[in-house]
Order: sequence, then structure tokens, then C-alpha cells
Amino acid sequence: MKKVSLLSMLLIVALGVSANAGVIYNPCNTTDGLVYNPVNPTGDFGIHATGGPDGSSSVYFVPRDAGGHALQWNYADTLMKPGDTISFDIKNMLAFEVAHLSVWTFFQDGAGESIFCPANVDGVLLGTNNWEHFTITVPEGLELVVTKTLFVISESTKIVDVDNLTLTTVPEPATMALLGLGGLLLRKKK
Repeated sequence: MKKVSLLSMLLIVALGVSANAGVIYNPCNTTDGLVYNPVNPTGDFGIHATGGPDGSSSVYFVPRDAGGHALQWNYADTLMKPGDTISFDIKNMLAFEVAHLSVWTFFQDGAGESIFCPANVDGVLLGTNNWEHFTITVPEGLELVVTKTLFVISESTKIVDVDNLTLTTVPEPATMALLGLGGLLLRKKK
């Protein structure tokens, strides 16, 4: 009985420590938090009711002028540490032209606002009419308070769908240690 009580206490403490860990997810069935970047107000965006990779809804945006066109996802300031991820699905809707994509994550640092754009999402070529999945991982030595993410297409006349925008923060090491200790206690009990 004492072991069960101790395990319960450890789990409560672990859950308290991991209160900041979790997932911020936009399933793209509304445009909440999404704006067409105001730098180029002539583009537009909206909802494809069954456009997502699993047949659910997705958000599309349509650049209208040459230059950098961006769909912008705003969220409450979120602390992201090494190993945390931003992931998304994206599709170039045109069957006959590739699209150049860059993904810029804005974060606050001591000098103000900065941009984080890792190589795997900087100027990548999107194929035609296929969903592609990308994950951006915060590297070692970098801690970000992220505020927004921009999906930037450098050409006009493209139509791009975005779905499953997800920020994932991993539990702190202390949480993992407490959960591991709880598992050991359960195993000893058996």
C-alpha cells in the first residue's frame, strides 16, 4: 500500500513538473490563429473542407503577386527547448509546377525578434500535388520563445494547402526521472 501511495505521489509531482510539456495543435478546420501575411495583402486563404491528407479539412493560401507570400500562424508565446518540434503537412496544389517553400519561425531573444529557419525548410522544392511532411527540431544550445510561424512561397500563382500544424514540447528530464522511478517501484511490487 505504501508503494502505491508513493507511486501516486511521484506521478502527481511528475504531472506538475510537466505542466509546460505538451502539444499545441491546429487541425486546420478553422482559420483561427492564421492570417495571410499583411506584407502582401492581395493574396487570400481559406478552408478546403476535405483537402487534408486524411480527408479532413486543410487551410489553403493563394499568392497573387510576385515576391514572398506567407501564411502566418500566430500563437501564444511558447517556450521551446532543444528537442522540441514544429511539424506540419504541406501540399503544392498545382500538378504542373513546383513551388519553393521556406518556413520561418519567429522567436524572442535578448535583442528582440529573431528568425529561426533550419536548412530542411529553407528554399525546399515542393513537388506537384502530393502531401509532404516536415518536422523542425530545436537544436542543442538554442532556447526559443516562439510567437509565430510563416509558410513562405516565393512564386506567385501557386496554391498551397497546409494541415496538422503542431508544436510539441518534450517533458523535462526531471519528469522523465520521476516517471522512471515510478515504473521501477511498480516492477518491484510485481
